[in-house]
Amino acid sequence: MGPIFLLIGAALSAEPGNTGAFGAPVGSAPPGYRVEWICDITRKWTGSEASGSLTPRARWVRIHVWYPATPGTGATMTLRDYFDSPAPPGVPADLAAAIRSNDLGTPSYSFRGIYRGDEAAFSRALETRMAARNGAEPARGTFPVVVYATGQNDFTQDAVLLGEFLASCGYVVVTVPHLGTGPRRALLFVHDPLSYETQLRDLEVALQTALQLPFADGARVAAVGHSYGGIYALLLAMRGPLVRGVVGLDPTYVARRAPYELDLRKLPYFDPDLRLPIVTLRRGSGDVDRTLIDGFHRSDRLEIVFPGLLHGDFTTVAFLRRDLPDALQIREELEVRSPERAAAGASSVFRQVEASLARILSDQPIEGGLAPEDATKRSVRFTAACRVPTSEELYWILVRKGLDAARATAASARSTCPGVPVFEEARCLTIARELGYAGKESESLDMFRLVATLFPESSSAQLAAAEALSEAGKSDEARKRFEDALRLDPGNRKAAEGLNKLRG
Repeated sequence: MGPIFLLIGAALSAEPGNTGAFGAPVGSAPPGYRVEWICDITRKWTGSEASGSLTPRARWVRIHVWYPATPGTGATMTLRDYFDSPAPPGVPADLAAAIRSNDLGTPSYSFRGIYRGDEAAFSRALETRMAARNGAEPARGTFPVVVYATGQNDFTQDAVLLGEFLASCGYVVVTVPHLGTGPRRALLFVHDPLSYETQLRDLEVALQTALQLPFADGARVAAVGHSYGGIYALLLAMRGPLVRGVVGLDPTYVARRAPYELDLRKLPYFDPDLRLPIVTLRRGSGDVDRTLIDGFHRSDRLEIVFPGLLHGDFTTVAFLRRDLPDALQIREELEVRSPERAAAGASSVFRQVEASLARILSDQPIEGGLAPEDATKRSVRFTAACRVPTSEELYWILVRKGLDAARATAASARSTCPGVPVFEEARCLTIARELGYAGKESESLDMFRLVATLFPESSSAQLAAAEALSEAGKSDEARKRFEDALRLDPGNRKAAEGLNKLRG
């Protein structure tokens, strides 16, 4: 196995016959493991004192790190070791307690909930020997980085088997707990913008920590997430330049979300112009809503459906449940598939994740990135990206090449992707107005002219251009736009008033 570690940046193989803890697949390299606790002094964890008063403290982020290791190094691990890593001095006790409480859970929730009060089964699981070696020496070379986000408020160790698998295939993998802002709000909330910001900042700390490792390849970074973690993986990709692709595991970004959940498009960093490959692995059932993902017109999107699997079958849990007695299984799940089939499906999912990451991080088209096994049992849908300029790029074409060139580029883009709304009126108008705020009047007027051309059937676009042109003293042009706005919307009071003002 020695020569494999001399290949700088090479992916390691995931041999079908290799299995690790709980029968989960592993690759050809031993996975190493370590825990990092990072103090983020730019944020706070608001603790409660005995008196009831609140005290802001620094926020600490616990990071699980897996990586390809040198054979024969490090200490053997059981699953218990993943739960029992001590917090260093300085970590607020209530923060560490909140993480541990959510990870271990109760007989009806989180990890302990899998065993539904059966302490013997719970203890046996904790004593299971894992594939990872604690504190192992890293393998020689540099390896791509995967940031993994677990499902909303799931126990962090739900990532361990995928983390071990990917590390054994040549990846550095990092994950963090889901942790809110204080002891009362220790969980994350799907309606709360601060919860999204908190989790994304924690993931960014994990990514930054991973990139400081000498064996991490910062030029090859991907984000993976299960359930709501798929949303966090997608948002993480929008926040910085490093993430090169996203893999969602039965992700919530293709599920019909409750009305009280936050509209992600209202987040200030939401980027509909994302240009990254997105691979979605999902179950065959469920209430699918592709509205969000279909809006990423500039991204290649591969969707692979695994029929017969359930939501939890895309994670560590499927393997934990496989050998449990019927009394500890969930009846509704048994009606759909057996525990053995769930674990077999999870193995296929793991291999597909690795195959997808290999394509993404080597800049190969994801359309052909299918793992070879069980190909006939999956349905595949690929949507190619519209490789056209964004609204922001259209502005720079206008500045550097002129209004006519920008108009021609926009027309070409629309003919390239017929029926696809490749430009957003609101975004284009925002650019035009911001140019005015910045004192770039000529550019602002040209952008308004461009908007009027881009959206000839929009009364609001014609009115916005007319008002800007009128204010700049371009009466003839303004009159034409006011007339167009009225033609499209005869009851438009502002357009009528603007036109009358010019005539008067």
